[in-house]
Amino acid sequence: MKTLALLAALTATLAPNAANTLAWWTFDDDPLGVTDATGNFNTLMNGGITIVDGAASFDGTAKLLSTIWPLPVESSKAYTFECFVRPATTQNSAAGILELSPNAGDNDGGAFIFYPDGAMAHRGYDNRNNWTGRKLQKNILDDQWHHLAAIFTPGGTSNVAEQVLFYVDGELQDIYTQYQDGNVYLWPNTFYIGSRGGWQHSFTGLIDDVRISVGALSTNEFLKARTVGKPVVAYYPFDTPETAFQDASGNGNHLTGGGVTFQDGYASFNGGAHTMNTINTLDLSAYKDATVEFFLRPHANATATYMLLELSPHIGGRDGCFFFTLNETGPGVINGSFYPGNWHIDVSQTNTVYAGWHHVALVVDSSLSGADRSRLFVDGIQAPQNPQFTAANDVNLGNQTLFIGSRNNTGYKLDADIDDIRITARALQPGSFMSARSQSPDPSEVIAYWPFDTRNPLHDATENGNELQSDGVTFTTDRTALLSGSQRKFSTVGTLPLYGRDALTVEFFMRTTDADTLALLMELGPNFNDAPGCFAIVENQYATGDAEDGRMDAGFHMLVGYNYNVKKANAVADGKWHHYALVYDSSKLDADIVRFFKDGVPQPSEGSHNYVCKAGFRSERLYIGSRSDSGYWFVGELDDIKITGRALDPSEFLKKRSSPPGVCVIIR
Repeated sequence: MKTLALLAALTATLAPNAANTLAWWTFDDDPLGVTDATGNFNTLMNGGITIVDGAASFDGTAKLLSTIWPLPVESSKAYTFECFVRPATTQNSAAGILELSPNAGDNDGGAFIFYPDGAMAHRGYDNRNNWTGRKLQKNILDDQWHHLAAIFTPGGTSNVAEQVLFYVDGELQDIYTQYQDGNVYLWPNTFYIGSRGGWQHSFTGLIDDVRISVGALSTNEFLKARTVGKPVVAYYPFDTPETAFQDASGNGNHLTGGGVTFQDGYASFNGGAHTMNTINTLDLSAYKDATVEFFLRPHANATATYMLLELSPHIGGRDGCFFFTLNETGPGVINGSFYPGNWHIDVSQTNTVYAGWHHVALVVDSSLSGADRSRLFVDGIQAPQNPQFTAANDVNLGNQTLFIGSRNNTGYKLDADIDDIRITARALQPGSFMSARSQSPDPSEVIAYWPFDTRNPLHDATENGNELQSDGVTFTTDRTALLSGSQRKFSTVGTLPLYGRDALTVEFFMRTTDADTLALLMELGPNFNDAPGCFAIVENQYATGDAEDGRMDAGFHMLVGYNYNVKKANAVADGKWHHYALVYDSSKLDADIVRFFKDGVPQPSEGSHNYVCKAGFRSERLYIGSRSDSGYWFVGELDDIKITGRALDPSEFLKKRSSPPGVCVIIR
């Protein structure tokens, strides 16, 4: 019997971003302070902590911030923990600032990283390598902000030392060294901020910018200053035609122009005579760091080279300026460039941004070196860099006119829709990017809907542009997709724009009599196992060890630990039409985050794969009836596939299959 490694446990953890940052809580990107700015979704739980002026404020009572799920550290890797802290001067007793585990003295691989009075604690494997009482040389109870850092480096053999190094304001305080064969160093545990597990050693004062990096950072790589606020320099949400040219940031960087159509909360360019630019120059000269982001929806089959944004009439020779182009180096390819410096090109799948809305961001970060100083992101994923260009230089940003949709209103005129252009004078992490457009054209949040209309069965009925492509799929007169088990291609033309969403409903009707063939009904991305933030719905799955014919598994690949949650439905191969719905709702708790319904009835969890955490989705191509057009073919019929960007209740599900168009008879 074949098995599909669709839901096998993954051994790899999160890939670090360019700065090797595992988690970073800045406390200024949301009112609760729980967002992981890296985009790695190490979300916190807020147990009564107030966020004041971009810092977490603790009052000495039993309150805490803690990760929802264990922090995915690996015992074989080095880590750097750092934060800014301003303890109250009255803090004269032991108080927890950071702790990995609810009690480092009782949990293998735990670490009690800081007390204001300097004591430290760490517990290794089987209580070996247990150390306490490491002292700080510098007083931090002086009502001032201080930067604290602890570096943990594993050893594990008699020849390689395990070390812990402690720093205050970049100055080394103490080093602990030990040789221990086969010893676990750090272990995935819940990470606590401001207390020991929320029950003792409560901290009084302010904590800010808790950052955990993979690797032993040098002191010049430590955080240089607190991130205070999010200085938005200019923001154009295009919510109404009356306010479309206004800068919503309040900084007065208003636009002027003509010929641009504003509808449904976005600006639409048709490749013709239209103009849009700032009335005055956009002065960014006070900054070395910036994030330029927006949402883009290209028009179908628009393949000429287009200018999306450009700071300056022409970037050539103008230090500190930037531009974005579409189709310059290939169909559906976005280029983003900061001058002087590297050019960054999205060289992923051709037509990657042809369908639906996509988020684009260029980040200029003076704290990073070489090519990483400027990075391009599409739907939160960093684009590959073009190696032919030299590394970015350290220059201030420019003071030039910002042009939107053309080069200096004269050439490379855009044929696409654009929305929510935002320029922030800070190098944001992907978790701090805009997660959704400010105004959706569809209040129901339906992202894509394929009723398989006999006149145009591959058309997205929402008119959002998420068209399908088919090679070998037959569409019946009863407007269903008939999959034979040998079709070669059935997928979206481009990626499905799900980036940043934290709720989703995938529903469809299915009929089959095949109780034996291991088959994928739907999969977001080419391989569910390799793509955090994706989902899969599979029939006759055996990899879970539950050898039941005629059942369906449905689940999401999460981002930490054993990375998925799976629900199962039995007796699906009875030759009858059934409605199925897979729902992800991050506002729920524990197992209720993921629900799977058959004919409106919730289905049970697949016991060994019920690990749930809060996550966001990727924008990937949606494959229907196979894995990446290459195998695990489904045999049966599908109808009315609908994807909604919120968690629907059963009362909101499709009640019946859409009917084929009737014949109109006119009697005269």
